[in-house]
Order: sequence, then C-alpha cells, then structure tokens
Amino acid sequence: MTAALRTKREKAPALWRGLCFVRAALFLFTAIILFSCASAPPQDGERAERTAEAFCWQPVTAYADYTVIGGGGCYCVRIDLTAPGLRIVSYPDTAGRFAGKTTVAFARETGAQVAVNATPFAGRFLFKRTVGVHVADGKQLSAPVQQYDAIVFEQTAAGLRARIVAAQDEAQLAGAAHAFGGFWAIVRGGVKQEFKRTSHDARTAAGISADGRTLYLLAAERSAGLSFQQCADIFLALGATDAIQLDGGHSSDLVLHGTSVFSRPFRRGVGVSFGFVGNALMIDHRPKIVLY
Repeated sequence: MTAALRTKREKAPALWRGLCFVRAALFLFTAIILFSCASAPPQDGERAERTAEAFCWQPVTAYADYTVIGGGGCYCVRIDLTAPGLRIVSYPDTAGRFAGKTTVAFARETGAQVAVNATPFAGRFLFKRTVGVHVADGKQLSAPVQQYDAIVFEQTAAGLRARIVAAQDEAQLAGAAHAFGGFWAIVRGGVKQEFKRTSHDARTAAGISADGRTLYLLAAERSAGLSFQQCADIFLALGATDAIQLDGGHSSDLVLHGTSVFSRPFRRGVGVSFGFVGNALMIDHRPKIVLY
C-alpha cells in the first residue's frame, strides 16, 4: 500500500470500510446470479432427476443451443437435426493413414459452427489410423470394430436422423450417410448401462432423442472429470434415450464457431472430428461461454 493511500485510509476509515462493503456486496450478488441457474453434474450412483427444461439453454446458431453444467468444465450442445440445409462435415475424407488434426483446425477449415472429436485412433506422432468405423458421405473410410458401438446418421426427407447401434457390423451400418465409431453405449433405450470400473477423465459423448431427430453433444474437461456413469445420468436428465461414449482424455474437445470451449491451451491432433454446417443467421459470433 502506498503512503498516499495509507494516509487517505487513516483520514477516512468509515468511507474506506463502506467502499469495501459495497465491493463485497457486488461480488456476492454476482456470484448468486452466476450460480442461480447452474446444473451440477450428478455424483456417481446418484440418479439425476432434472428434465431437459431445467437446463439453461443459450443459442449457438439457428439449429443449435448449448448449456453449461456444473462449474463450467462440462458443456452440452443440443442440435435440431431436422433444420433445413443442415449438413455434416468430417475429417478425414480419405482412407488409410493420415495426419492428425485438431478439432479447432478442422472446424475453421470446414466452417463447422459446432464440432467435436469422435472415433478413437492409433498413432501418436505424424500419422494416425482410425480404430473403428468412419463413414463420410456414404463412403466407408475405415473398417468396423465389432466390439465397439457407433453413431449413425441417415439423410431422410425430413432431414437428418441419428441412431446408435450396438455393434459396428455391415447390417447395422446399412444406409449410413455418416457414421462414427465410439466405445460403448452408456444409455440404451432409456436405461443407463452398467460398468464395473469407475474412472474420471475428460469426456466426449453423443446422445439422441427417441425419434433420432435431436442430437446432444456432451464434452467435459479434465477439470470436470466425469465417469461413464455420470455422463449417462446427464444424458438421461437432458432427455436422451440413447448415448454413446466417444474418444476421451486428451482428445476431447468441443468447438463453437471455430473456438474451443475448453480452457486448456494445448490442443491434440486427433484422428476423427465431425461437425455441422447450417444456418448461422441467429447470431454472427461465438457466444461467450459463461456459467449460467
């Protein structure tokens, strides 16, 4: 504290204390506003009883909105797959080995307003290899892995429709315009699936509504540290009837309008990312991600 400020404080102690009180009151008021609509992630073993209407949704584009869950490290985007003109873009667009690319770079290159990482991959250095099915624009670019599940997108007269299949086999992948392999379904037919092990990490996952017309993309930073069980409970609270775990850990990312919602500075070049391009006239910039 400078000598001048010390002297001022000594001359006007009541005014100084009043100013401190006002600052404290403003801080408390701001904290109450920020946390009044926060939705905390459920703890392991605790069933979330919220409904989709209980979440605080904010617009991202004309076809999607988002909500922040908990302390800001967990995000969900809700996408209307029936939106006119909505299309899926993905990386890679070739088969075999390819260079890794961050989800941010992919989104900026393709103009995807919403993008996430997807299928697991092998290879830590320059070249990657997809581990699981990857279908882009009806062309299969990598082989299915039978023990893993997948999310499949079909093009219909009413727009896109998604379904989550229990195994990556040719019969279940039939008719796919796009398909992305993950690990396992964590919600199936409205029922949370059980896993013997519980571990907490950064997560990327996708869920769908019963009619397959609404897609939920969930992404959690390592600071949030969700388990499969917690992710499943969030999807059930959001109203999803089926959900699949995608590649997680350092690969996890969610990008809105070319900018990641994650706070970490390092971005990993991943094997597969996919995103959506559509009408963005509702807003012309990326919304500020804050805790509601």
